[in-house]
Amino acid sequence: MKLQHLNYAYNIDNPIEGLAWKDVHLFKEATLPRAHNPALSPIIESVIAKMTEKSTTNRFKSWTEIDEYLSNIDEKNHHIQN
Repeated sequence: MKLQHLNYAYNIDNPIEGLAWKDVHLFKEATLPRAHNPALSPIIESVIAKMTEKSTTNRFKSWTEIDEYLSNIDEKNHHIQN
């Protein structure tokens, strides 16, 4: 998986080695997008992070859920409104 900056989301010593990518993809968390692009909005980073969660139970279930999540963001403070 590549993020918007065209770098891979995982750090790996030997990108040519196929099995290493499989292990990294399955068992390691992706690098957060703002580590590569500090100008990225914390809100967008939180959406990307939730969409790439290892556990499917922690991911968004639908585009509607993403829309609801974004609708409840307090843009000034970058957190979910209660």
